[in-house]
Amino acid sequence: MKKLTSVILAFLIVFAALVPAFAAEEPQDVQQTQEVYGSQDIQTAEEAKEPDAADEAGESAEPEKPVKTGPLTYLVIGDSIARGAGIVNSEEACYGRIVADTNGYNYINRGIDGYTTEKLDKELDLPEVIADVAKADIIDISIGGNDYLYSNIIELIFALLLGSTAPAKKIIDNAYKNFKSIISKIKTINPDAVIIVQTLYNPNHPLISSVLEKFVSMLNEMFTRYLEENPGAYYIADVHEALKGQIGFIALDTIHPNARGNVIIAKVLLKLLKELGLGKTETPVINHQGVSELFGPIWSILQFVKKFAL
Repeated sequence: MKKLTSVILAFLIVFAALVPAFAAEEPQDVQQTQEVYGSQDIQTAEEAKEPDAADEAGESAEPEKPVKTGPLTYLVIGDSIARGAGIVNSEEACYGRIVADTNGYNYINRGIDGYTTEKLDKELDLPEVIADVAKADIIDISIGGNDYLYSNIIELIFALLLGSTAPAKKIIDNAYKNFKSIISKIKTINPDAVIIVQTLYNPNHPLISSVLEKFVSMLNEMFTRYLEENPGAYYIADVHEALKGQIGFIALDTIHPNARGNVIIAKVLLKLLKELGLGKTETPVINHQGVSELFGPIWSILQFVKKFAL
């Protein structure tokens, strides 16, 4: 009995000694827990207020586009009008060159005689053309007239004289398919480029001017229709309106603009570019006077003499 009493007494003494120890340690654990989570909370708040070096460097943000420095690059593409057919010295005096000289642009001209919408569409698959489109800031397009000229033009004229637009509509539908592909390819290659599309003018042949106006109107409606379906895709330079009612702007070939016609087209483009904030003035700078085809042979002789005289 004494032995049992001694065991119980010893147990009570040990128990009494352990209880204060557990009671003292419990708040310490809680305090340590609070200190740990409190420290994390403070750290998170500090991170929210002061972004780390990666955020300051913009690693998580969308990269900014490089700022363009130096002169803008102006690319003219399309048909013989774009090339400058109608004047002998097209490389130095066509409307594209006038625009570039006036605004101080880097100038590239890829206009090719006889180009239709289909041919221009295929050209945009060539590596050297893709490279020019990719570096251009402004892309100026003249296209569409040859889609008519390289069709059965006699059939078209007679059909319109008889009041039928069916043959012309067939041509327009095909041209529109190609034109949509042209704009799509340009935007895929260079989505930041400003695109300008020129309306087609009426060369005002006296006998068939009214018939040609129907052709021209249908083609120009194609350009406006695309804009209605794709707002903001490009800007229209209304060459048709600028040359409407004008006389003496067509070259000897009866189709292309002469020197005066090129200056008028340049003025239309310069006005638009100034409105877009991409040009300096509407007044063209003429560094070289255009030589119309009528004076072509005389001009060629003078250039030949000049070459050997100097």
